[in-house]
Amino acid sequence: MAPRSIRRAAVAGLAVAALFGSTACGSGFDDSGDEAQSSGPAKLEILIGSSGEAETRAVQEAAAKWAGASGNTATVTPAQDLTQQLGQALAGGDPPDVFYVDASRFADYASVGALEPYGDRISKPEDFYGSLRQTFTYDGTFYCVPKDFSTLALQINTDLWAKAGLTDADIPTTWDQLTATPAS
Repeated sequence: MAPRSIRRAAVAGLAVAALFGSTACGSGFDDSGDEAQSSGPAKLEILIGSSGEAETRAVQEAAAKWAGASGNTATVTPAQDLTQQLGQALAGGDPPDVFYVDASRFADYASVGALEPYGDRISKPEDFYGSLRQTFTYDGTFYCVPKDFSTLALQINTDLWAKAGLTDADIPTTWDQLTATPAS
């Protein structure tokens, strides 16, 4: 593994260059173990929570393009269970160099020093929605490039819902229930 300074610079470079088109946070853990790389190109381990083959392929292609241009290497691993795998890696002291962080877990990781804040090295942080910057800010420090956010929601016109004779008990919780709900 690269010395922490090389790895941090590489992580920041990944973010600034938008390695994935969107990126994530990196580890702030000190890398003082036997595996520390003392010279040469950085060897980055990247853990993603992939939505499927298309996202995995896009991230792998972006990582390969960055690695080819920078002379570094980047290995992308799609997690089976990102929260569990990342938690175990952090607890074991051997986290990946770059990883997706769920917004709901971000503050937990930042509060214990598990993340390297590189938000101050992003060239145009104002290009991200304010709500996204705030989500990835802890104790006044903007930590990392926001990967994305979900716009998935179910909006119900309560007047039409009541007019159709539906109540809160009828709010669908599965796709089958949603498609079976009367549209009158």
